[in-house]
This record gives sequence, C-alpha cells and structure tokens, in this order.
Amino acid sequence: MERSSDIRVLVLEGTHRERGQTHGKALKSQINKDIEIWKSHLQNVTGTNPDKYIDQFMQETKLVAAAEKWAPHLLEEVKGIGEGAGVDFNTIFTWQCADEEWWYRPYPTAKQEPSGCSSLGCSKTGNNPAVIAQNMDTPDYYDGYQALLHIKHGESLESFVFTIAGVIGLNGMNNAPLGICCNTMLDLNHAADGLPVAFIVRSVLEQPNVDKAAEFIQKIKHASGQNYIIGDAEKVVDFECSANKVCQYAPCGGASRVYHTNHAIINADKAFWVSSFFNTLANFNFLESQPNDPAHRSILGGAKNIFNTLSRFNFLESQLKDPLKHINPEAIRTILSSHESPVCVHNTGQPGACTLGSMIMVLSSPPELHLASGPPCFKEYRIFKF
Repeated sequence: MERSSDIRVLVLEGTHRERGQTHGKALKSQINKDIEIWKSHLQNVTGTNPDKYIDQFMQETKLVAAAEKWAPHLLEEVKGIGEGAGVDFNTIFTWQCADEEWWYRPYPTAKQEPSGCSSLGCSKTGNNPAVIAQNMDTPDYYDGYQALLHIKHGESLESFVFTIAGVIGLNGMNNAPLGICCNTMLDLNHAADGLPVAFIVRSVLEQPNVDKAAEFIQKIKHASGQNYIIGDAEKVVDFECSANKVCQYAPCGGASRVYHTNHAIINADKAFWVSSFFNTLANFNFLESQPNDPAHRSILGGAKNIFNTLSRFNFLESQLKDPLKHINPEAIRTILSSHESPVCVHNTGQPGACTLGSMIMVLSSPPELHLASGPPCFKEYRIFKF
C-alpha cells in the first residue's frame, strides 16, 4: 500500500480470499474506525442497537444468497476482508450494502442517506476518446477513508476501483478499457433477493466491453434501484435498473452523450412509497405539522432530495446537450467542480452529503483514471495508469 495525496492505493493480487485478506489487514484500522462511526449513525437514524439491526438486516434479506449465485468469488473477497480486519461476517457484508441498507430502513424518504452523485459519459467521436465521469457523493462519515484498489486479476486484466476502506468497490475502470459509474435511485423498486450494487460494479469490471457488461446487467436480478453509465473504447451506454426492469436510457435518439443524477427518467418500476409520497406532498400542511413528527421529516427529506436531483440533472443537460460543444477532460473537470445545483459538494462538518471523490475515466489506449479524492473544485486530480 502507498499513501499519496490523501488517498490510499492498495495493490491486490492472488485468490479472491487472499485479496480480501490483504485489503482487510492493510486497512484494518481505517475499516474498524469507519464502521464504528457508521454504527453510531445507524443507532441515531433507526433507534435500534446497530448490531441487532445488522443481524435483522441479514436475516430478513437474501442478499448473501444472491451474491453466492451471481458473484461467489466476490463473496469470498468480502469474507477475506472481514478476516483481515477482524470484523464479523454480518457486519462486513452489510458494510458492502450501503444502497441496500438505505431502502431497508423505514421512512425511506426521510432516513435515506443524502444522495447526490452526478454522472456523465461521452462516446468516442473522431480523435476524442470515450470518457465517463462522476462526482461520487456519499454520507460524510465515509470522508477520510477513501481508497483506490489496483486489482491484478491474473493474465492481462487489471482494474482501478475507487472505494472506501473495507468495501469491494464504488466505481472504477479496467484496462480493456471499460469503466462504470453509478447513481442511487431510491425511487425505483428494490428486491431483497437481488445482487447488491457493490457486487454489480465489480462484476462489470470483469467484462471486456460494453456489450458483455450490458448482458450481465440485464441477466441478473438487481437488489437496488441504480443507474449505471458504462463505457468502453468506442461507446457509452446508460441503464436505469430496478428489481423488475432494466431500461436503456439516452437523452435523445442517437445521442453520443449521457448524463444522470438520482431519479429515474424512463424506468417506471417505482418503489412502493413513491405514489403515496407525492399524494401526501400535495395535501401536506407544513405549517400545522409538528417538526419532530416522522411524517413531517419524511416529506421534507423527500422533497429536498427530489429538488436536488432534478436541479443537478438540469445543470448537466445545459452543459452537455449541445452536440457542437467540445467536451474533453478539462471541460468535464469544470462541470464537476461547479457549485451550481450543486454538483460539487463540500463536507461542512454537519451531517449530510459530500463529494467523496471525483473521477474522470479516459477510455483511450492506454486508458487513464483522473481521480480527485474529494471536491474537485480544490482537490487536485491525480492521473493513474496501468
């Protein structure tokens, strides 16, 4: 492991169990500290003992069985992380399942984590290589625990995976080249027996091109509503995924650019709470409700998140919809550094979201990962090459 420019870079080789053990041992202190912070947060938002809550989450979902079916080798890696870090299996597995734990909570619109990821992609045009990019916005308790995994899969395949200590992956790219970015969409249906997002991201990074990645995305059952932008050397595609549907999205017919935030645009497989939320919102008297009432917090939290994702989407569209506007990594840095909407979000020290990392994946030959470990308006991008 090396520590450079406030991010830990960890090389993983060997069997999947060995990679996990290496990860767990190298980042043992960080893993245990961040899990402790997370458990305190769970106590606050659920009112339940966090260890009991985690055990209940594991008992009432079939996410482990889905991982055993679709990605057993990655489940081995998770077990190895727990062994290396000295963390029990239920906790280390739930630690992988941020998106899944969010929809598992009651009052999803109020108790969901602040979600604000903004993603975009441009297919190859002329001499301009394909590129996908993202500001990965997460709860602020992850901040300071960022890591980059350099995974050597064997033979010729390698991956760079952006993550937090103890998690198998948030997004990343391989040397095929192929990259994946993702956005939480809690407005879509979930499945307690689907494959968690972290396992999907890592499984896609084992694919050689967009077509093979799309096959995988469309054959599995998805645990969580999620948007995936996937690109290879030639093209970039976008999929809105839910428990019962996978819909390919493009801003317009034949568009060579895509962009997305945290609400579904074409996938109509909505979560159970969506229609009742909007009906309640239309008739809800904010002035007469009690500020500590759970329904009040649910409405306010949901309304704030919906406004935020729509605002960011409109901003991305204003920057990318003109096909004559030249888009290169420098232009993308400017877009991702914007405080309009906002796309770039700072850790204020108060509970909320922040931009954990900003990444631009240039899918050239050879490919490059431009990574800023925090808000790109002031964090320097470091370039990683295989």
